[in-house]
Amino acid sequence: MPTWTPVPTYTPVPAAPPSKTSVLRIGNTGEIRFTDPAKIQSGSDLITTQLVFARLLQEDPTLMDPRPDIAESWTVSPDGKTYVFKIREDVKFHNGKPLTAQDVEYTWNRCRTQVGEKGWCKGELKDVVSAKATGDYEFTVVIANLSPVFIFSMTHWSLGIVDKDSIDTIDNNPVGTGLYKFVEQVPGDRMVLEKFDGYFDK
Repeated sequence: MPTWTPVPTYTPVPAAPPSKTSVLRIGNTGEIRFTDPAKIQSGSDLITTQLVFARLLQEDPTLMDPRPDIAESWTVSPDGKTYVFKIREDVKFHNGKPLTAQDVEYTWNRCRTQVGEKGWCKGELKDVVSAKATGDYEFTVVIANLSPVFIFSMTHWSLGIVDKDSIDTIDNNPVGTGLYKFVEQVPGDRMVLEKFDGYFDK
């Protein structure tokens, strides 16, 4: 008669606790040349600036309904030409400096006058008549004509908000307010970013 050997009882091995640190490696198609969002020209540059810099608004998954980022809300005048953005009060740059509406105004003025045709951001602001901080956490924009694309432009990567106090080092030590902060760049090899613990969107 056949004999049956009992199958040993399986005891699951507990999963290892999650590591407190993890590394994500992203392959790039070429050298990262610009870390200034106003000046980037390639997809290689784009990945870094999207992680380091935040904008007034961000794209939703459908790309059809912009949602809050640095601006937590906004209103539009009855004639559709004046936008008032309420800026979050808990946003900090990677150097610890609090962000205010004055930083947004500086970023836009720099795009229009200093960077100009050297980058993309001036084109995104072509309909803007005036843009200024009307309070520490209020930014008011007046556009020349009704525009169905203006609010979508607020999500554009070239309009990442920069810190005027560290603008002189933006090409080799960029300071933003995004989820990741710059650590180092080794030309021809890698760029290293690190999670920013002070990121505002928990």
